[in-house]
Amino acid sequence: VGLYTGTIPVNEIFTSMGSGVTNMYDITVISIVVCAISALMKAGGGIQAILDLIRRRVKSRRGAMLGIGVLCAGVDVATANNTISIVMTGELARDISQEYGIDPKQTASLLDICTSVVQGLLPYGAQLLYASAGTGVSAVKIMPYMFYCYLMAVCALVFILFWPDRKRK
Repeated sequence: VGLYTGTIPVNEIFTSMGSGVTNMYDITVISIVVCAISALMKAGGGIQAILDLIRRRVKSRRGAMLGIGVLCAGVDVATANNTISIVMTGELARDISQEYGIDPKQTASLLDICTSVVQGLLPYGAQLLYASAGTGVSAVKIMPYMFYCYLMAVCALVFILFWPDRKRK
């Protein structure tokens, strides 16, 4: 498109592609580390232990949804990164959702919402650190005003606890 519109000269295309690949280095390393940690957890029985713990406590579909939410939120607290949390808990969430008949779209939404809520409330999370750096106000002082995160948490809980189950097509 850049060539066609004339906004990028031909001699700069490969330079742009090279800098794009270079800029992806950080996320590539993070992805490899997350996959390695997940594989170690699985090989060491950690994944099965977490699944067993959730299965002992969960007796219903709504309980499974709460379990998925707490699981991914807990991993987010530990990693302070919602993307990593979703990747690390995705397999567990899929297993739980299949066992309790939770729609994959709902599971994906739960993972996203729960990690987003936690990420917005962590004083050491990227969102609050960026906000505090830009304003000069402590991240802890910003937390009481994170209305969006609180409302998202309330909406997620209302959905899980009170929303009527619909039959899957």
